[in-house]
Amino acid sequence: MARSLACIVLLLAASAQAQEMPSSVQVCFEGLGEIPLFAMGPQRNYRDAGQGLYVLDLELRFNGSIAPQRITRSGPNCLRAWMPARPLESVSVSFGRTDTNLRDQRKPLKLELVPEKWHDAGALVLERGPFSRVTSDLPGTLELVRVDGREPHPIDELSRVPAGRYQVRYAGTSPENCAPELVLEARGTIRSDTWPEVYAELYAYYRDEILPMVLKGYKLPRCPAGQHLEVRMTLLDGAYRHMLEPEVRLVRTERPPPSFEITVDGKRQTLLGDAVLQIGYGQEIHVAGLGPQAAPPAQKVAAAP
Repeated sequence: MARSLACIVLLLAASAQAQEMPSSVQVCFEGLGEIPLFAMGPQRNYRDAGQGLYVLDLELRFNGSIAPQRITRSGPNCLRAWMPARPLESVSVSFGRTDTNLRDQRKPLKLELVPEKWHDAGALVLERGPFSRVTSDLPGTLELVRVDGREPHPIDELSRVPAGRYQVRYAGTSPENCAPELVLEARGTIRSDTWPEVYAELYAYYRDEILPMVLKGYKLPRCPAGQHLEVRMTLLDGAYRHMLEPEVRLVRTERPPPSFEITVDGKRQTLLGDAVLQIGYGQEIHVAGLGPQAAPPAQKVAAAP
């Protein structure tokens, strides 16, 4: 009796151990074209699969939601997916984190996985969707940054934009020499609210006659978008205080991201600030600016030399 119980226990233990041993499923891909399934090292569109193996950053699923425990190489266009033994009814793949523009694919299966055995799920036939094209009439530089990959990634060619989720960034025009803006702070008897005509004459005289002479001693900086040169002079009872020594500063106006009017295949929509633009396959997209949102007060960041 004792020997029979021991045999049963051993059989149950062996069965449990067998159930824990993984099986593997070979999945091949047709239609990759010039896109390698594996890479020699870390690079864009590939992820580390362990043990020095880099595989295209695809999302492989069985029965709709089951991810393999690990992936190994089985050939140039084939991989093996390792997982516990179970019945498999379907296999699917998506490439949403890559710039390959490969469409999602799914095929039915009828496999009963056996522990420590490998199985063949056949091939998924892949199809590359048409790229979208983005145009703009904005005077500066428009940039699309893909945000559904492992890291944000700017797209180099706006004429070949893969399907995905993007943030639209606008750099504005190139920096130009700063145009000075005079701020005349009046104290005492002569102010803009007490003697507006006199104040206006004093403002115009300093701006047109004195300021050009003063600024000859400055090497005016370049002004990136959102910055300007500010010259501050104090007017005390109608007299310029330290007339030839104004305070000259480079001032930055921090603004929220601009808004855009997006036309996708003839249909208009507004993209506000950091909102994400979803781009599909073969779309014609045009971007126009709606200008920046309301800006907070200017922040002084640096003094001019």
